[in-house]
Amino acid sequence: MRAWTPRPVIISMVLCGLVAAIDIWIGWSDLALTDEGYLWYGTQRVLHGEWPVKDFYSYDPARHLWSAAWQFLLGESILTLRIALWVFAAVGLTCGLLVAERVIRSTTGLVAAAALFIAWMVPRHKRIDCVLPLLAVLAAVSLIEGRDLRSHVRAGIVAGVIAFFGRNHGVYVIVGLTAVTWFVAPPQRWAFVRRLGGLLAGAVIGYLPMLLLWAVYPSFLPMVLRLSSQIAGNRGVLGGVPWPWSAATPRGFVIGMFFVAVPVLYLVVAARLLRRRRSLRMPYDSVCLATTAIGIPYLHHAFIQPGPLHLAQAAAPFLLLAMTLVAESWRRRSAQRRVWTVAGAVLLIIGSACAVLPIWEPYRVLRNPQSFSRMEVDGVTLVVKDSMRPRLRLFRQFEAAVGEDQVLIAPRWPGVYAMLDKRAPTYHDYMMWSTGPDGDRELINDLDAADVRWVMINNRRTGDRTFGALYPQTMDHIRETFEEIEFEGQPSGVHIFRRDPS
Repeated sequence: MRAWTPRPVIISMVLCGLVAAIDIWIGWSDLALTDEGYLWYGTQRVLHGEWPVKDFYSYDPARHLWSAAWQFLLGESILTLRIALWVFAAVGLTCGLLVAERVIRSTTGLVAAAALFIAWMVPRHKRIDCVLPLLAVLAAVSLIEGRDLRSHVRAGIVAGVIAFFGRNHGVYVIVGLTAVTWFVAPPQRWAFVRRLGGLLAGAVIGYLPMLLLWAVYPSFLPMVLRLSSQIAGNRGVLGGVPWPWSAATPRGFVIGMFFVAVPVLYLVVAARLLRRRRSLRMPYDSVCLATTAIGIPYLHHAFIQPGPLHLAQAAAPFLLLAMTLVAESWRRRSAQRRVWTVAGAVLLIIGSACAVLPIWEPYRVLRNPQSFSRMEVDGVTLVVKDSMRPRLRLFRQFEAAVGEDQVLIAPRWPGVYAMLDKRAPTYHDYMMWSTGPDGDRELINDLDAADVRWVMINNRRTGDRTFGALYPQTMDHIRETFEEIEFEGQPSGVHIFRRDPS
């Protein structure tokens, strides 16, 4: 095991703090009522005493509990939520730099590595997803360096904790760590089985908080299984991959090249490592093995909804592997090799800037400031797109009109619940896809049971379907028992219904 140094912690804190400060200076740019609102609403419900997954449709519990803890300490607001995500980003970045430090010796190199990691931490509400692979890679490297039962148990604990943040992450990480366990297991009989047992035992220990929730709340496990089956049934792999040869813009070509380069690099490195499985060169090969073993399962996440956002959430192992190859090649001191090394590093930096910089919220504000303006949201002032201003004005009118009445916001604006500080009347606060006729009837029953008086429908298409196509029976019920009204300046595509007093 390498001796611990404070450099990764200092670099992570300084850079994450600096980027967060720039965001604060700009005005905590923009607001996403969909995915960011989904995290915001779920965290708010935790502060009201509810449990994610069990009581409302949500991410796995840990990210809501993490965010709620910071809101409890610093005060409940959208800004505190974003601060909590930056703190977690700094933790994950520290793990990544602890690995990078094994092959990048200079402080300048580590700062550059940290800057590249931060560039790929988009969008802001997914920063936890972006850095969880870095925790997994550090666990894998520690396992390779330790190669005893204790290191396997420790790695398993990390996998279990990661699964508490996201079931899909837990699956990717345990698959990757199992591959590492097989790779480094000695040739003695049953050695792999014993070490795999230690890894799985550690995973159970790390996942213990979720297991305790299952034990305390009998309805918890059925809801986890139900949500998992719904997600699996509504997502497909390899649909619409933005391959470079089908790109219509230079940026599309760059993104497509990443979808080619990432799996190809993993396969090349894996093949090379397999040829000399028993003679790993430390620490270079240990980092290559860890990043490849963790990165290959994460390809599923990148390709399941292919695009720059999901690619960014799975990119960390690839970035770390690329940095390792660049650092090792530079140390060979061959003039020709160094030219190719610099060219590769420049391509990686330019490609990263092309792929992810346009997604950065502060960058969009700085690039086109005339399209943004300041407006108060949740008691704080944010810089929001001009297209958001009519919606925010509508929400204020809506809040004044509904008072204490129960409301339904559908299908994909859970952030409005958080702004109004209201609980959704139905379990599915974020209606991403149809739940079938049974779910449709269940939603109608929930509306009547909660005595919902107001309905706001953002009738833009969700995928290729409107809310009426996702929940046709509910839409018919709303038209029959509610009357549609209109507020002053109401944006097109938004429909508001008030329950007919008769």
